[in-house]
Amino acid sequence: MATCSTDRTVKIWSSDAGTGKWRCTAHWQAHESSVVRVRWADPEYSPSLIATCGFDCKAILWELKTQNGSRDEWQSTAVFLDSKSELNDLAFGPPHLGLCLATASNDGLVRIYDSTDPPDYKVWTLKAQFFGALIANPPARVTAVSWNPSPVDFAGMAVATAAGSSYLWIQDRDRPSWRISKILAGHTGSVLSIAWAPNPGRGYHLVASSGSDGQVILYKVPTTLRPSQKTEVPVLEPLTVLEGHTGPVWRAEWNVSGTALATSGDDATRLWQSRAHDSSQWHCVGTVDPVSM
Repeated sequence: MATCSTDRTVKIWSSDAGTGKWRCTAHWQAHESSVVRVRWADPEYSPSLIATCGFDCKAILWELKTQNGSRDEWQSTAVFLDSKSELNDLAFGPPHLGLCLATASNDGLVRIYDSTDPPDYKVWTLKAQFFGALIANPPARVTAVSWNPSPVDFAGMAVATAAGSSYLWIQDRDRPSWRISKILAGHTGSVLSIAWAPNPGRGYHLVASSGSDGQVILYKVPTTLRPSQKTEVPVLEPLTVLEGHTGPVWRAEWNVSGTALATSGDDATRLWQSRAHDSSQWHCVGTVDPVSM
């Protein structure tokens, strides 16, 4: 497990199979300011490759170089300096798209990088960049990104913004450019997190977003999603709104099968599942109160 912090550091933790206890195996200063996100690359490429981003405007790739008893050594293999504003999120693409990385920043841009020669992780190419929102002057801050993990249907990305809306973007089949497809409506404040669910065989996709307004919203996305051909981009209304949090909901994450959703806020962490045979009816099946931890 990897954690990051406002103290500029990243820590790597390993679980002892015998005792179940966690110990810190690596700890280093990763950035010159707060580190806001850390992500693991898919094990298909490397079980020991992570990416971090922070308020120093950098995204950095780290690789495990040596394992030395109680302390492991991680080294920087690539630094992404294209953004001149703070980074809020990053995400590795699904393995069927190759080794790629998306970043989200306060300048309103989503940037997508490709590794040109894996497993040499030092050389990356900026393949695409686009304003995540329709509001480009001034640009809406991009707060979170999430790839469509499914190898079927289309290459897609959900992009959340501080302007209260999220957007679905689709990659053109014949060229590397990205085009907007849908607007996700419903939040009354900044969207803080967005998560595209794994699709084990449903006839549709699910996207979850959470925001500063305390709402968790689910959207039902058609598998036939295509770039919008209209001047006015169509709006996708919420499938359902999950109520229960009493303050900002900082993160939303799906399980590996896309059948359960975890959301976390200052008030609690909640686990949600849909009711049998009704994808529009979700209910809270568990709560972890931070006071009781």
